[in-house]
Amino acid sequence: MSTNRSKSNLDLKFFWLSIAAVILIVVETNTAMLQNLRVVISIPVKPLLEVAQVPTRLGNLYQTIFEERELLRKLNNELVEENKTLRNELINLKNAEDRNAWMGELLYASEKAEIPVLSATPTSIQLEPLAQKIIVDRGSNDGVVMGQSVIDHRGVIGQVTSISMSDSAVTLLTDPNQSLSVRVRRSGVKAVVHGLGDPNRLAVSGLRSEQDVQVGDILVTTGFGEKFPAGYPVAEVIDIDRNQNAQFADISAVPLAAHDPGFQVLLVWKNNSVDSDEVPVVTLNDSNQE
Repeated sequence: MSTNRSKSNLDLKFFWLSIAAVILIVVETNTAMLQNLRVVISIPVKPLLEVAQVPTRLGNLYQTIFEERELLRKLNNELVEENKTLRNELINLKNAEDRNAWMGELLYASEKAEIPVLSATPTSIQLEPLAQKIIVDRGSNDGVVMGQSVIDHRGVIGQVTSISMSDSAVTLLTDPNQSLSVRVRRSGVKAVVHGLGDPNRLAVSGLRSEQDVQVGDILVTTGFGEKFPAGYPVAEVIDIDRNQNAQFADISAVPLAAHDPGFQVLLVWKNNSVDSDEVPVVTLNDSNQE
C-alpha cells in the first residue's frame, strides 16, 4: 500500500513539473520576463560549460598542429627531392660542358700538330706508388702498337705498355719506372724527367745549377729516342733548389696532362713532320711561354 502511494506521489510531482516546464517555455518564448533570471543563472554555469569544452578544443588544436606539421614535412620532402634533381641536372650539364670543351681542345691539338692520332677513353686508373697506369678502350683491333705515345690537349700522358684486342694499358709519366728527355721551352736547355710514383710530381735531372731554368718554365719533349713527338708539353717547373755545394740543381715539376676517367685522350703514331712550335700548350698559370 505504501509503495503504491509513493509511486502516485512521484507521478503527481512529475505532472506538476511538466506543467511548470511548459509554462516556463511559453513565457520564455513570448515574453522577456525570464531574461534577467537566465543571465543570473548562466553566470555560475558558464565556467562549467567552458571546462566541458576544453577536451574538444584541445583535440581540435592537436589536429590542426598535426596537419600543419604533416603539410610542412611533405613540402620539405618535395623541396629536398626537387633540390636533388636540380643538383644532378646541374652536375650532368657541367660534365657535358667539360667533355665538350675537352674534346674541342683535343681536336684542335691533333689538327694543329698534323699528326695521325686515335681518340680513346680511359676506363680505369691505377695510381699507386709502384704503378701509375690507366686503361683505355682501344687495342690491337684499332691498330694500337707497343710504345705508342698517349697525350691529351695539355700534354704528354704516357705510353702504351700492354695491349689486348679491345683495350690497352698506358703507363703514365709519373710511374717510377718512366723517364723522358725534355727541354726547357723558353731557353732550350735539355734535361730528363723521372716519375716518382706521385701523380702530381716529377723529378727533373741533368740541369746544372747555373743553367737557365726558372719556376713556371714549361718542359717539352725533345723527340730523342722517338718515344714521343718533339715539342709536346710535359710538365711545369714548380721548385728549384740550387745548392752551391752540388753540381746539379734539385728541380721538381708538375705534369701538365690530366688522366680523368671519362675524358678522352689521343693515341699518337710516329710522324717526323711535327714542328715543335706548332704544338698547342695549356699551362698552369694560363700563360704560354715561348
